[in-house]
Amino acid sequence: GLGDSFYEYLLKQYVYSGHQDEAAAQEYLDALRDLREHLVKVTHAPIYNSTRTHPHLYVTALHEGMPTDTMETLVCFLPGLLALGHLHGLTYAPPADAGPAYAPSGEPRPLAMDDLTLARELMHTCTDMYLDQESGIAPEAVLFHAPGGGARTGGGRGSEWYTVEKAGYYLRPEVIESLYLMHTATGDPEYQDLGWHIFKTINRTCRTDVAYSGLVDVTQPTPEQNDSMQSFFLAETLKYFYLLFSPPETLSINEWVFTTEAHVLKIP
Repeated sequence: GLGDSFYEYLLKQYVYSGHQDEAAAQEYLDALRDLREHLVKVTHAPIYNSTRTHPHLYVTALHEGMPTDTMETLVCFLPGLLALGHLHGLTYAPPADAGPAYAPSGEPRPLAMDDLTLARELMHTCTDMYLDQESGIAPEAVLFHAPGGGARTGGGRGSEWYTVEKAGYYLRPEVIESLYLMHTATGDPEYQDLGWHIFKTINRTCRTDVAYSGLVDVTQPTPEQNDSMQSFFLAETLKYFYLLFSPPETLSINEWVFTTEAHVLKIP
């Protein structure tokens, strides 16, 4: 959160300029490299009904220059941003000697990944945070555990690989925004299927007689509502749901660009 919009606008300024703002483009590409070097981490999640695990990538926050292994749901705008960069041809180029994106063991290697591959991996983690909760809704923030670090208290069904640090839900748009942009970039119906599952769960847990409400603790099977609906639910979350399920010609990303608050600007 907080400074994420700056990096979002580096790409979107480049897009809005008709691909002419080379300074913004270079800063964005520099940020993509630094992201991989300093913030993208890996944990190992259990495969349901199995003793095996598989790797999940996440983006850690920093405190005084050190990784905290905490990831907020706000960070889930990132798969969509990487997909948007892919759609506009502004992407990280792995070094020639980077090797394959995955080691022979299947372990992901972020510095060797192109943007769309990294976006797929991060999207997987973001949506798993929904699927892993008893309520079907993702928490505000989780603390990921190092591979082999053992279980800690808290968390959903996968508490051996993360702990829920902030269990509330505020109807945020970031995951839905990324599902929309990932579907636009890839055409993969999986992203619509995930979006529909999340939409139905929001409708079941958050809808009231007059509006929609955030939730107090998503780790509970039937979370208590917090009687608060943020304005971004209407301005952003529902807008991205609508676009996710609309025909591609509804809005062309070659003609329009979204602000960080989902206002649509015509590219000059």
